[in-house]
Amino acid sequence: MCEGYTGFDETGHWIASGADYGYGDTRGRRKIMLWSREPWRDVNAIGHSSLPPGRFIAGTTDTNCGPVHVMGLAIPWAMAHVATGQKNRNPWQDHMRYLDHVPDILANRPPAVPLIVTGDFNQRVPRGRQPKAVFEKLSEVFLGAVDLWTAGEITGADRQPVCHIGGSSELRPLAAGAFSRRQRSGKILNDHDAVTARIARA
Repeated sequence: MCEGYTGFDETGHWIASGADYGYGDTRGRRKIMLWSREPWRDVNAIGHSSLPPGRFIAGTTDTNCGPVHVMGLAIPWAMAHVATGQKNRNPWQDHMRYLDHVPDILANRPPAVPLIVTGDFNQRVPRGRQPKAVFEKLSEVFLGAVDLWTAGEITGADRQPVCHIGGSSELRPLAAGAFSRRQRSGKILNDHDAVTARIARA
């Protein structure tokens, strides 16, 4: 779950990124949270010492596919700390800085355990209006490690998503879908549609 609040559902098991993501600590709000029916282990809320804070969570849990390591990413949007927040960044600066460290994070995951990567990537895949260099960087860091199952147009989404789900070669997608950010009344619940994926062992 991207940009949710802790403590709203006591069923299952939750892990969450840190509270401070650079815009002040809003009580209970987290940039990224992961849920499982089974307990989590190998929990990591740092990812890399140079990542912006409050934007990463990972853990291993047991599933119908066996043990799976799940990484939740909240990659900063293009204007993070440019006109708001700390106001000392250039467009895409924090986004690119985050991507710089993703290969090290992927390389240090638990060995021989299938991987799921999910979260707010703040980029459309295939490329939308983001700069070519930014899109190429995203493609480069996941190449050979993670296939994005939610690339392209997704049934149920209002528009091409910027939140994604992908995984390592030990897993395969059975179906990808989305829930609209709009209620039937037209009320907008979020600025992003929610994406889903059903998966199996490859």
